[in-house]
Amino acid sequence: MDRQHVRAVYRWTDGEDTTITFDLALSGDRVVDRATFFGFTGQMPSSFYPFVLLADGRIDFGSDYADEEVRFISTDIRDRPVRLGELMTTREKGDDGRFTGWTYRCIRLDPV
Repeated sequence: MDRQHVRAVYRWTDGEDTTITFDLALSGDRVVDRATFFGFTGQMPSSFYPFVLLADGRIDFGSDYADEEVRFISTDIRDRPVRLGELMTTREKGDDGRFTGWTYRCIRLDPV
């Protein structure tokens, strides 16, 4: 199957205008295996947080974050189809030690 390169924009489903954006290579509607991709949360220029989507599905916000629980969050985007309207989730550990999940819906898919 042919690969396509897309920018996928997901919006938090709980009503706020919080977005997470990925530049991905897809095979069909799935993220290709064993590749690392760029992404970011927020909007430029005020609240822009770049990250790398690792091959294991974790998002890495970079070495400026000494605490690994802040630096890395997990996502299931590699386990789900990437299509308009589809959902994906992230999980991160809170200050209380419990994990919190966030659900996002794909609102844009643009070829890059």
